[in-house]
Amino acid sequence: MNSSDGMLIVNVSAIQAVAIAAVTYYFGAWLRKKVPFLEKYSVPSPVVGGMLVALVLSCLEYFHFMKVNFDTSLQTLLMLAFFTTIGLSASLKIVTEGGKLLVSFLFVITILCVLQNFLGMGLAEMMGLDFHYGLLAGSVSMMGGLGTSAAFGPYFEQTYGVQGGTAVAITAATFGMVVALLIGAPFAEWLIRKYKVITPKEVDTPEPELHIPEDLETTVVEGEKDPTYTPQLLKAGTIVAICMGLGAVLSQYMGQYITLPAYIGSMIEQQSSETSEISPANTRSKARE
Repeated sequence: MNSSDGMLIVNVSAIQAVAIAAVTYYFGAWLRKKVPFLEKYSVPSPVVGGMLVALVLSCLEYFHFMKVNFDTSLQTLLMLAFFTTIGLSASLKIVTEGGKLLVSFLFVITILCVLQNFLGMGLAEMMGLDFHYGLLAGSVSMMGGLGTSAAFGPYFEQTYGVQGGTAVAITAATFGMVVALLIGAPFAEWLIRKYKVITPKEVDTPEPELHIPEDLETTVVEGEKDPTYTPQLLKAGTIVAICMGLGAVLSQYMGQYITLPAYIGSMIEQQSSETSEISPANTRSKARE
């Protein structure tokens, strides 16, 4: 902690940044429950807490009171872990079940991706900027997100001489993500209410109350404790760590030929592990058990 030009400078370490992020999330979750508007329109808790913290920090820096510098050295590691866990809920079986709907969705998204780039390049030309900025603010950030922005930003800087390409791409991705959540969440809530879609939180037909005959002896076993999920957590953590390690090697190899986000290798490895778990041999062994 030091000062510069009368403004207090606070340096936050990587561990402290993770702690602040966790507190910010739970603050957003608490505030979301207190404000009926946020709860009604399903505004995500990370957006609620993150936007308020960002607003406060921006005001403090704008009025030269305090500037906070966050150590982002853990950002890549946590991002890899996050995208690797996404593969836990995906598999080739789910992709094949998508059928024609998935193909149609891919076709529409491809068209939107091209339109995003043309719109971005057109606006960049109108503003007198290099059209590459339009690409960075187009499909690179809007379709790719933060990981793709972090991968292609340096590539644009080195290959095309685009100054601040990484900052532009990451800023556009962050802005797009926040706006999408602010618009998409209320719209999705409206669709759910309009078409009366049953969500996991709702119970269509509650289970009947369990009645135990009076003549049935029921006792509580002493020493019985609530079940723990430690083995499952350790197994999941081990799978994620192995996939991240192997994925890093795969990403490094693929990076020699094509520019890809750092998490692509980990997601591919996660898909491979998921496929092996549902292989016929593995299925037969589970059936024997």
